[in-house]
Amino acid sequence: MAYVNHYLSDFQTNPTNWKSKDLALYLFSAIATNGSLTNAGLTSTNLLVDVVQFFTNYVAPDLVNQVSHPILKVGAIKYIYTFRNQLTKQQLIETFPLLSSHFQDANYVVYTYTAITIEKILAMRNPNNHQELLFDKADIPSNVCQELLMSLFTLMFKKGETPEKLAENEFLMKCIMRILLTAQDSLNEFAVQLLQQLLRIVDIIGKNPSNPKFSHYTFESICVLIKYNVNNIEAILETIKPTLLAVLGQEIQEFTPYSFQILAYCLEVYPTNKPMPEFYEALVKPLCDPSIWQFRGNIPALKRLLQAIIQFGPAFFNTAEKVTPILGVFQKLISSKTNDHLGFEYLESVLINIDISILQSFLNDIGVVILTRLTRAKTDKFVKRFIVFLCTISTLTVSTTVNNKNQLNSTFAVKLIDNVQPGVFNQLFGSIIVPYITKFNNLLDKKLLVVGLCNLVTENGNVIDAERSTMAISQLLKLVSSDSIKDYKNINENYELLLELDNDDLSFGSSFNRLNIIQNRRFDPIKNEIGSQEALLGYFKMKLSSYDLFKQQLVFNLDDEAKAVVQQLGLA
Repeated sequence: MAYVNHYLSDFQTNPTNWKSKDLALYLFSAIATNGSLTNAGLTSTNLLVDVVQFFTNYVAPDLVNQVSHPILKVGAIKYIYTFRNQLTKQQLIETFPLLSSHFQDANYVVYTYTAITIEKILAMRNPNNHQELLFDKADIPSNVCQELLMSLFTLMFKKGETPEKLAENEFLMKCIMRILLTAQDSLNEFAVQLLQQLLRIVDIIGKNPSNPKFSHYTFESICVLIKYNVNNIEAILETIKPTLLAVLGQEIQEFTPYSFQILAYCLEVYPTNKPMPEFYEALVKPLCDPSIWQFRGNIPALKRLLQAIIQFGPAFFNTAEKVTPILGVFQKLISSKTNDHLGFEYLESVLINIDISILQSFLNDIGVVILTRLTRAKTDKFVKRFIVFLCTISTLTVSTTVNNKNQLNSTFAVKLIDNVQPGVFNQLFGSIIVPYITKFNNLLDKKLLVVGLCNLVTENGNVIDAERSTMAISQLLKLVSSDSIKDYKNINENYELLLELDNDDLSFGSSFNRLNIIQNRRFDPIKNEIGSQEALLGYFKMKLSSYDLFKQQLVFNLDDEAKAVVQQLGLA
């Protein structure tokens, strides 16, 4: 501290000695740092020095003083960045006007550091509850957010309107994204104007996409505005449609997966009492063209868009000619070791939504495609997803959220396989399904497994023999009583906003870049009916206690561990 004070004194004696103050700031930061500097900020500080007092006395003046040397301004901004966890929420709020004034600074390093620091502050978690962000729309008035956004857009366009210059600073766009996330719906009256600014940027950088991170944060920002304006989705879709369809029409490969994801999301939240916008129907044929599936980065987004169209407008697929190409997509996905899980998700949508009378003639082919892959190129991932698919279909009779117009159930799941070759399901049940019951880690998979297999066993005694049923029930009893099944709580609606949106793997090329803000959750047909461990146990007990074969025969053939669980659950 003697050195720190010496250099501070040197600067105060002669303010042209800015290097002395810069050195004092570095030295102080070095001795004050006790923990490690992580992505979320500094974990702990040296208790022998007062970080906040030093900030007030020596750092804050350089944030206010317009004539401070740029290096000192950057040092002051960096100090807030480093010690943001040590400052109180109120102190951080007070730094916003001081920081935002630096967006008027012409120095690239000053305004870039400012953007990075504001983004990091807004990304901070509540220390008392890490599921919540520290700042929300109530903390930062909409006029402040608007001012910040306008300053950032001005900075970007000031660099020139060539694609390369506009997109060179991804930190500015990341800061825009984070401000929009914090503002949520408080900027709704400006949403269309903000969208137009972002779409203008997409139009320009689309001529020569050069910075993957800048592009990604641009599309994430568009997604935030859409997400908080779903009540106005028709107007929003009209605003973004020309740009997104231009991306597809001009085959801007770097942006195509983003366009597919956004178009899918818009349809997922579109009012179901309105007809599907016509251009979606026109997209079906080109989306099923094999050439567009050659780019690996397109595949998850393509699948999502087609799935959204099938779910929203199943009546469009009213002839065999219209169904054939979409089932060709299923065959392509299921034959790929990388994308087979997408194939099963896609198939679930097809079977649930498209009229069963249209699908009837294709069911045997679907079964053949699955069994061919199972016999010729079986992987653990494929087997698990196949079992979850059968269980998902088998849970639909429990669901009140899914319109099960095709009356899919466990018997349908069995017939889908047995129609290919009678007796195959019983064999698969013993050789593949039962041994895999203990190999699932995901909680949702386990829930679907318990309900789905329970239905399969108790509703298909004429197909699954007593020995295999006993084996399955034995494993399920151990699963429902294990510590691995924790309480099923509905996931926080805003969980995707809490994700750290830093992604060092963002790149142009064959990989798929998921848009975090509008990512879709996995399909859970029984999320409302079975949302807790108690509900799961209740359903399990109800099915077994009303299953005559279990009480008359199967219960006596269980192993000792399973019998103990039967006693524990009061099923004996």
